[in-house]
This record gives sequence, C-alpha cells and structure tokens, in this order.
Amino acid sequence: MAGRRSKQSLVPVLNLGVDLLQSRRLSKMKSEFDTLKLGVGASLVQINSVYDLTIANNQMLREVDSKLVELSAISWKIASYFDRLEQKEQFIADMRFAIFTFNKKLDEIEKYMDEKPEFALYETDIILELIEDRDLRAEHFAIVSQDEMDRAQKFVDRFHKLRAEIIAKLE
Repeated sequence: MAGRRSKQSLVPVLNLGVDLLQSRRLSKMKSEFDTLKLGVGASLVQINSVYDLTIANNQMLREVDSKLVELSAISWKIASYFDRLEQKEQFIADMRFAIFTFNKKLDEIEKYMDEKPEFALYETDIILELIEDRDLRAEHFAIVSQDEMDRAQKFVDRFHKLRAEIIAKLE
C-alpha cells in the first residue's frame, strides 16, 4: 500500500503542477490576447482616423475646386472687361485717325473746289459715306475728354459747311 499511496499522493501534486502551468499559460495567453485586442483597437482607431482624414481631404478638395471655378469665372469677366476696354480704345483711336485723315482730305478739297466743284462734291460724298459707315459722332469722344469731343464736332461742322459750299457753287 505504501507504493500505492505514493502514487496517489503524487497525482494531486502533479495535477496541481499541471493546473498551475495551465493557469500561467492561460494568464499569458489572456495577456497576449488583451495586447492583441488593444493593438486591433488602436489599428481600428487609426483606420477610422485615416477614413476621417480622407473624408476631410475630399471635402477640402471640393471646396478648392469650387473656389477655382469662382476664380475662373472672375478671371474670364476681367479678361472680357479688358477686351472690351481695348476694343473701345481701338475704336476711339480709329475715330481719331479718321478725323485726322478726313481733315487733311478737306484741306485738299478746299484747294481745288472752286476749279473742280463736281470732283470736290464726289470726294465729299465718299467722305460722307465713310462718316456714316463708321458712325463718326462727337458723342463717341465724350468718354475720352471734352477736347476730343470738341475736335470731333469741329470736324463734323467743317465737313458739312464745306459740302454745303460745294453744293451751293454747283447750283
């Protein structure tokens, strides 16, 4: 029986040793599992943060795109304004040059209108047609200056007076 007792007394000790070993292993596994859980949780938080960051980034891109569309529209309006301003300035410059050229032509017509009134009338008819085609009026120069407007009106008055003189000679 003594041999049997020693075998029986060893079993609880061995069971206790196995239980302790298993408890340690379970405790270690639980600790590793908790660490893994924390790591997964941190990863999920990071993934969620990246997701939020992506959403915020996309929203900012939409806002930037919207602002760029607005800036583009403003840019086109500015470009259009400067194009119109340039066209207006070119129109005024063309009018100035026309008045300058027509005044020179009227100087020439005054020199020969007594000898060749028919030709002088023909030349003034051409100038009249050009004046009407270009819509040459003093009002166009109102935005430039009073002097420019006066100069244009003086030309128009001079032209009509000279043409009336030529017509009177022919009658």
